[in-house]
Amino acid sequence: MGGAFNAVTGDIETVFVNPAGVATLHKQSLNISYRNISPSSGDLFNLSYGVSVPIKIEKAILPITLFGNNVTAADIYQQNRIGVNFSFDFSQVLPKNKIFHILSIGSSIEYFSQSYMGDNEYSDVFAGGKYTAETYILNAGILLGVFLEDLNLSFTGKYINSPNIGISENNLILPSYIVGISYLFKLSPAIKLLTTIDAEYLQSSQFTFRVGLELGVGKYFLIRGGAEYLDSNFIFAFGLGIKPELKNNAFIIGLAFNIIPQMNNMGQGIHSLSATIGMEF
Repeated sequence: MGGAFNAVTGDIETVFVNPAGVATLHKQSLNISYRNISPSSGDLFNLSYGVSVPIKIEKAILPITLFGNNVTAADIYQQNRIGVNFSFDFSQVLPKNKIFHILSIGSSIEYFSQSYMGDNEYSDVFAGGKYTAETYILNAGILLGVFLEDLNLSFTGKYINSPNIGISENNLILPSYIVGISYLFKLSPAIKLLTTIDAEYLQSSQFTFRVGLELGVGKYFLIRGGAEYLDSNFIFAFGLGIKPELKNNAFIIGLAFNIIPQMNNMGQGIHSLSATIGMEF
């Protein structure tokens, strides 16, 4: 979906975008995603994973989610992230009303470490020679289901503690802020179309825009697509997924393909292939 997940609910993958997004996930969930990025100058590998466990407190449910991400470029660069996410949907305990059907607040803390080794064809990107750093990252978000049953609005602050880390000492990751909107069109009893739009502001006065679509056909088949505008480049994403059910358990299997026509300092024709396996039980 082009990374446009900020206003999506009930999907464990949203933990990487908006800490409030998993507040409505009331089943135990497991997700593993592997991505191979193949620029003209070499390969990058990305492994992400998440496990969410709902904790029942009287009549309410508090999901606790563990998640992580590993990025590796052999003998060049390595990044590791592992974190925990807490989120709660306050609409569970508030009186029923016509304004909010979701009122989720969430936060996450991550341990972040990275290392870059030596000079090579990536020197234009990972400037500054050998560089190793580790820190903690704080993220926070809110997600609102307002007025219309299928309309969601969201706001997220990422890296809000200004962690002072990046791919080089001269290229640090700065706090960013994302607003998102999503709406689910019910085209027929068997066909649903989820539309999402995200806008992200970086403190370096840059904006990133993302749009995404998810077409659900029946109970078991999903088609996803999206685009992201980043640093004067468009990134396109296409994916297919199936969601078979075995009694009360749902299994999610998906493949996605991303295309970046051009990316500064990283060659041209960049593409990636990712596979996702998930389970709700």
